[in-house]
Formats: sequence, C-alpha cells, structure tokens
Amino acid sequence: MSKLLALPFLLALLLAAAPAAALPTDPGDLSLWIQVDGEAREVATAHDDTSFWLESDVALDFASGARIELDAGETYGFFDPVLNLGLSIRDLDAPSVFSFAIFSPLSPVLTGSVDYTATISGRFLDGGSDGGAIGDVSGTGVLEATVNRVPQVGLGGDAVFTTPTDTYGPFTTSGQIDCDALGGCSEFGLGYTYQGSGGGDTLALNLRFELGEPVTPIGPPAPSTPEPTAGLVFGVGLLVLARRLRA
Repeated sequence: MSKLLALPFLLALLLAAAPAAALPTDPGDLSLWIQVDGEAREVATAHDDTSFWLESDVALDFASGARIELDAGETYGFFDPVLNLGLSIRDLDAPSVFSFAIFSPLSPVLTGSVDYTATISGRFLDGGSDGGAIGDVSGTGVLEATVNRVPQVGLGGDAVFTTPTDTYGPFTTSGQIDCDALGGCSEFGLGYTYQGSGGGDTLALNLRFELGEPVTPIGPPAPSTPEPTAGLVFGVGLLVLARRLRA
C-alpha cells in the first residue's frame, strides 16, 4: 500500500457506537475498531501519520456467535486530506450488523460554504452459492459522512446479489456544506453500518469523503483607472479562483 506525505494532524480511528474514548495524543495510540452485533473489538494495525493497514489477515469471534475475517489486502484507510476507507469482511455465520467510523481533525478550520463529494462502492463474493445481500440498517444510507460529528451525507441502500461475484455501486453525491452554521468545520468523519448476509459471504467496501476549500464567489474584474501619463496604461483585473483540496 502506498504511503502518503505526512500532514500536521492526527487521526482518531473510533467506532461510532463504542464507549467514549479519548482522542490519541500520539500516532502510536491509533487503533481500529469494528463492531459486530453491538460488540466492539479492537484490531491491531500498522500505520504512519497519514494511513493505516493490516499486515496480515485477521479472524475474530464475537459473543453473538458471529465470526468474521478481515482481508489485509483490502482493509486500509488514509486521510491526506481526503478520508478514504476500504474494509473487506467475510461473514462466516449468521447475518450480522457491522459498524465502523473514522474521524480526522481539519486544519485549518474551514468556514463558509464548502464543496463535498462522497462515494461508496463495493465487491461481493458469494460464500455458499446462495446469493447474498447488503442491508441499510439506518434507513439513511450505508455510508455516513459527518462534519463535527453531525451527519451530513447518507449514501447507498439495500441491494441483493444474485451472482457468485457482484458489484455494489458505485454511488456518488456532491454538494455544499455550510461550515458557518456548524461553528466552523473542524473535523470530518466517514463510516458505515450495514447488515451482511452471512454464510461465508465476503463484502469489500470502499468509501470516500472529500471536503474542498471554501467556495469563493467569482465576480467581474474591478474597473481600472488609467493614470494620466504620456503612455497608454492598461488596467488588469484579477480573478481569484477557489482551489479544491488535492485528492
């Protein structure tokens, strides 16, 4: 997995429904949480200041009887400065409900109207030759994108998979967020909650949430006033264009 250039901020990988925990003060404190049927478990990761990944596949058993496997090749995240999350889960037993969230501070704090784009896509692999499904538990979308822990975007709904390998999405939406109404956009988050189909089915999801810089209204150049000189002086109007944060 390629590493990204370091940024002067830290990531908190937290489970949305897990007990409250303090944000890490050192990159070494970063951890990955996965919640299955209401039970939260921590997963050890390798990481640098801008990304995390698994060094090997991970198998987990839960009190509900659920058993899952995380595919190291498709489980990763980065946040430089776009939140991107990939997580591949093999649901080995009865259908389970999965939740995950990732949050990162925004520096500097964004103000004004800010562009956003959110995307979710996935790949399904049938584990029992009986098809499968993904269920939107919240009713507002499998993907949830937040700013300052306030939900802003929901995306992706129920789907039924009828072939041994199938795709989910991609689904994309874009718009603007009023950061002033939130007291300034100081943190953004990305996560999902869905019900799988069990039976050894694998669902690999990729989610992305990008915030741009404040949108600057573009107007006509200011009129110039030539100075009274012997030569001809041209007035030059300047336009300042809003720049999107790089992907």
